[in-house]
Amino acid sequence: MSLAAAPAAAGGKGTTSAPFLKIPVNARAVALGGSFTGVGGDVTGLEYNPAGLAGLRRTDISFTYIDYLEGTSFQSAAAGLPFLFPGQRGKGPEPVDGNFDQRKLFTGVRYNQFRASDDARNEVGIKQGNFSVQDQLFHVGLALPIRPRLALGVGLKSIRQELDTARSSTFALDTGLLWLGRRGLSVGASLLNIGPAKAFEEESSPLPLLMRVGVARPVKRVLLVADAVRGRDTVTRLSGGGEWTPTKQLSLRAGVFHESEIGFTTGLGFMFAGPQKAAPAQSRRMQKPQARSQELVFNERRAADLLDRLNFQASELTERFEGTGRRPSEHQIAVLPASGAGERMGPALADLLGQQFYQQQAFKVIERAKIEGTLREAKIAITPELDDAQAAKIGRMIGASVVAVSQVTKSPSAYNVTTRLVSVEDGNAQATSTAAFPSDVFSVEMRQPIASSIPAGLPPGRMDIGFDYGLSTQGDLGLSHTLSLRILY
Repeated sequence: MSLAAAPAAAGGKGTTSAPFLKIPVNARAVALGGSFTGVGGDVTGLEYNPAGLAGLRRTDISFTYIDYLEGTSFQSAAAGLPFLFPGQRGKGPEPVDGNFDQRKLFTGVRYNQFRASDDARNEVGIKQGNFSVQDQLFHVGLALPIRPRLALGVGLKSIRQELDTARSSTFALDTGLLWLGRRGLSVGASLLNIGPAKAFEEESSPLPLLMRVGVARPVKRVLLVADAVRGRDTVTRLSGGGEWTPTKQLSLRAGVFHESEIGFTTGLGFMFAGPQKAAPAQSRRMQKPQARSQELVFNERRAADLLDRLNFQASELTERFEGTGRRPSEHQIAVLPASGAGERMGPALADLLGQQFYQQQAFKVIERAKIEGTLREAKIAITPELDDAQAAKIGRMIGASVVAVSQVTKSPSAYNVTTRLVSVEDGNAQATSTAAFPSDVFSVEMRQPIASSIPAGLPPGRMDIGFDYGLSTQGDLGLSHTLSLRILY
């Protein structure tokens, strides 16, 4: 269960109806200044961007009770769950790090209830009884990865309001996108509360339509977020925040926002891991931490030497390819990322070698973007174990007739880049060349696994329980407090 004391004017200024739709019920987002459109993997993010459901790894349950003002209460419950598409169990590769799982459909449901009662008074302030308000929201959301790094989300809301004896009901539609970039970057956009105007008897006013754009980017142990929100009531809200996670159990958060005035937020979160129910051997394998990887870094002062040696290698490969009776100018070549060089230098070396082929007007070089897009969609990682038959298969997928496969190895005094040209037609290497680079051309850098705003997969069969707290300034209204309970299973 969650406990919160929310601001008295969460609906803000304007003439829109159903202001309770703008009361935040996500303590984590409150602590981040309300910047949550670009964050995935949290079911309470459904109120910011339905596409964020695509980041769910396990069943995610959240409960909220808000002690709003005297005589006022707010309750909310949400649950999210990823489903494998029928026939997909045990089929298809696991998604690579930083990608959505396209084998799954992600669902979420939410229920909000707002209650209030007050004294009814006439124009001169004389009490004439009391009146009550009850608002309810039923919210269903779906998210579908349409590409490995792009998810589409939709949500349907049923809205019911009671003002004393008057009743009104309507519906609204949400839609959103979430895109995952490199190095953990995620960008989200959503359009919320699309629907007809609500009416109490003769009085009618539109729903609080919101347009949101947000980004999230992890930097080591810190998740940075920012949002821009435009409402139908012409209020523009800008916000940003950061979440520092010094341990797996603790997260510290802070944010700032500007609407009609500047406000500040802060908060923290705890996540307590439950007992692991998987088999011991499986549990150890799942919980094994990712090792740091070696990444080659280029010495820019040796640029001329690097390009000269790559130019010589490209010429040698072209000459040996011609020696087989083939004309390079009649072939499209795909230069694959060099294995053994790391995530950054591997594609960089391939790009530089491709430039040498292009400048020599030897082969027709396929663009780097097309090669990377094919590898990403097919979830293919280039490793030293890539043989000629596999290289030829990749070449057919790209639309090349020749594939350049490079591998970087280290000797005591040099780095060696060995490249072979593989014919897609017969799957055989037609030319091979090795270029040796002095050891000071590159240096080795140890890199941590790339973080992401989407949480990593967690072991199955375990229940984790977490608490989130958010504190926000509200101008003349003072402070609002939000405390949430979250269950992952």
